[in-house]
Amino acid sequence: MEHIFRYYLRMKTLKTTFFLLFAIGQSLLATNYYLDATTGKDKNNGTTAKKPWQTLFKANATELKPGDTLFLKSGTVYSGQLATVGSGSALAPIVITTYGGLVKPRIDAHGMFQTTLLMRIKG
Repeated sequence: MEHIFRYYLRMKTLKTTFFLLFAIGQSLLATNYYLDATTGKDKNNGTTAKKPWQTLFKANATELKPGDTLFLKSGTVYSGQLATVGSGSALAPIVITTYGGLVKPRIDAHGMFQTTLLMRIKG
């Protein structure tokens, strides 16, 4: 009986280790993307706050992966629809948030879309 208990503990430890390595691995592969409607440029790589993209068009053209974060600059106004493509996971969700202040950014669809945020799930 003790032999079975030790086997059970060993398997549980392996499962936990695999789970942690998987979660850490997804976090290491995650990318942060930054948008700033005022000073950004779509030719930038968008992966730092100092070199953000400018438009939702650029963000919409980028497939977001598990663990990725899309940061919208505080107090900025974006025209159109944020229609991201990608798929997160329970361990590594895709996050959309703000940076650079407390004033929320605004997405103005100008009546052209029924929603300003559309999540297109891939996979």
